[in-house]
Amino acid sequence: MIARISEALKVPVEEVERAYLAAWHELQADAKIHDYLPLFAARRVTEAFRRQRQSAALPPPPVPASAVPPRYV
Repeated sequence: MIARISEALKVPVEEVERAYLAAWHELQADAKIHDYLPLFAARRVTEAFRRQRQSAALPPPPVPASAVPPRYV
């Protein structure tokens, strides 16, 4: 499953594995039924990498003029 996510999202296997294990442990702590943990962990990792890719592609939001301190010359 980790290799498929890595290949589909073009992310190194090590990064996906690290994120998958972190998601697995986080989900496992509260899970009463563990049958679907691999599916939920994979979904969480896939969504996280997609969100990360989308936010990196977006330009930074403009800084409002009120947030910029005045320049003293």
